[in-house]
Amino acid sequence: MNAKANSGAALQNSEIVSRLNTLLADYQIHYQNLRGLHWNIQGRSFFTLHSVFEQYYNQAAERIDALAERILMLGGKPLHTYQDYLDTASLSVRRDISQADPAVESVLEDIQALLSAQSELLRLAGEAGDDVTADLLTGYNAEDEKKVWMLTSYLA
Repeated sequence: MNAKANSGAALQNSEIVSRLNTLLADYQIHYQNLRGLHWNIQGRSFFTLHSVFEQYYNQAAERIDALAERILMLGGKPLHTYQDYLDTASLSVRRDISQADPAVESVLEDIQALLSAQSELLRLAGEAGDDVTADLLTGYNAEDEKKVWMLTSYLA
C-alpha cells in the first residue's frame, strides 16, 4: 500500500476512533442514567422497570467494554475518566426521575440517540471497510430497535 493510501486509511481510522470514543462516552452516561433509574424507580411498575433497567445497564456495561476494546484494536486510546465522558458525551445526565412514564421516556430518548449515533458510525465504518466495527454496531442497532419498539409500546 502506498503512503497516500496509508494516510487515507489512518484518517478514516482516526475518525472512527473519535466517533467510537463519543459513543463510549454516551454509553457511560446511559449506563449511569439506567443505574439511577433502577435505584430510584417507584410506583406500580416498580418490579417490572427495576428489572428492565437492570437488564439494560448490564447490557450497556458489556457494550462499554466492547467499544473500549475496539478502540484499542484500531490503535486508539479509549476515554476513561468521568470528566472525559461528561465533556464528550452527547447524552444528558438524568436526575431525579422516579416515576414510570418519565423514566421510560428518558430511556427511549437515550436509546434513539444511541441508535442515531451508531447508524452514522456504521455508515462511516462501511465506507472505510471496517467490517468488524460495522458488525458490532449492526448487532447493537438490531437490539436497540427492538428496545425502541418495546418502550414505545409500554408508553402507548
